Amino acid sequence: MKRYRSERVKLSAVRRLKAATVDSGRRPKHGQKRREGRGSVTNK
Repeated sequence: MKRYRSERVKLSAVRRLKAATVDSGRRPKHGQKRREGRGSVTNK
């Protein structure tokens, strides 16, 4: 159980790191799509 748990935590951490890097890299591209809910000026 301990081993499985640690592996799962590692996987989740790596996934979070990868997602964070991708977000920072493609922020300008997906900025409009994400800001749609906020009602930004670009959407208006």
